[in-house]
Amino acid sequence: MDSSSDDGESLDGPRPPPDAQTRFLSVINDLTKWAVSATVLGVLVARRDALVAWCVLGSIIASFINKALKHIINEQRPANARKADPGMPSSHANSLAFLGVYTCVALGEGAALSSPRGLVAAAVGLLSLFLTWLRVRLGFHTTPQVVVGYALGAATAVGWHWLGTRHVFEQLAVRPEWRLAMYSCTGLAMALFGLRVVLQWSKEKGHGRGSGGKAASAKAA
Repeated sequence: MDSSSDDGESLDGPRPPPDAQTRFLSVINDLTKWAVSATVLGVLVARRDALVAWCVLGSIIASFINKALKHIINEQRPANARKADPGMPSSHANSLAFLGVYTCVALGEGAALSSPRGLVAAAVGLLSLFLTWLRVRLGFHTTPQVVVGYALGAATAVGWHWLGTRHVFEQLAVRPEWRLAMYSCTGLAMALFGLRVVLQWSKEKGHGRGSGGKAASAKAA
């Protein structure tokens, strides 16, 4: 169990204050999920096409599979991690890998690396790797946890893209009922994902308050 509280103290005593670089990287990490979610939603609303909806649907399915694996494997995070749920495989790494690799494959298909599409694809891939590395740098996960999460997300993205380009997109173009079903599934998946995020946030807040109370009791004792 995680013994840390939201104010950075543990039952073993106060943690040393983070240096400036760690604080800066923590801000980037904390903003990642909101920035990625806003970007995905913005692209989905701006384009409003089946190709983006297919990617979003796949990323959410991958995240639920990853979440189930975390609870099956039930491997602890590093000592003093700010979260208490299992860490193998990393959910952040999985989602970043899926969206990053899917974007790389979709944009880079048939494009030279030096072309604008190729450069954007390379930048997205490197960004996903950097944001994944942050999870280890800031102590949220061990290296194996993020490697497995990233590998699983990347493999799922490649397979999902292949399924779409080889079998699904042609049918979506000629069968309106398929498009309606796919959009409906995407909307439902987004609603369930949002509900899971809210419930997880509420649980983490409750855990933080409980840990803070334990730390205060330990100090009083």
